[in-house]
Amino acid sequence: MPFSFYKLPLDIHRFLSEGGGQFEHCSELESIDQFLGMLLMTVPGEHAFNEEFGSRVWDLDFENITSKYKWEAQVTDYIRQAVETNEKRLRDIEVQIDVRDVMRGESPDAITVRKQLDIYISGTLISTDTRHGFKHSIFMGPISNS
Repeated sequence: MPFSFYKLPLDIHRFLSEGGGQFEHCSELESIDQFLGMLLMTVPGEHAFNEEFGSRVWDLDFENITSKYKWEAQVTDYIRQAVETNEKRLRDIEVQIDVRDVMRGESPDAITVRKQLDIYISGTLISTDTRHGFKHSIFMGPISNS
């Protein structure tokens, strides 16, 4: 019997509407991709039912970086640990990141610099024994210059 996966975000209005009563479904790969996005954006302790859920990458958000190599290695390790612990539909997890500074200027006097992390996660899908990749981007550490 095939599994049924729910598409996020859940459409509560549709579910409660007359003639509704169903949430939208998606494929297993879409479900994993959605779950990884939620996992990466959640700070451990934020989820009331599982205090360990999330990625410790947010511990490094405002870290004073003395070694870019060590910082990137720690971020990569935190993401890999979070995925291995929480996403049981994948095995042989590999994580790579690409970090770059992104500048945004609301005005000539106010510039914001943030780190953009492009996160590449690959793993073997247990149900089909095939390799798949997922990409997510997150922004960290707003630094202002006004």
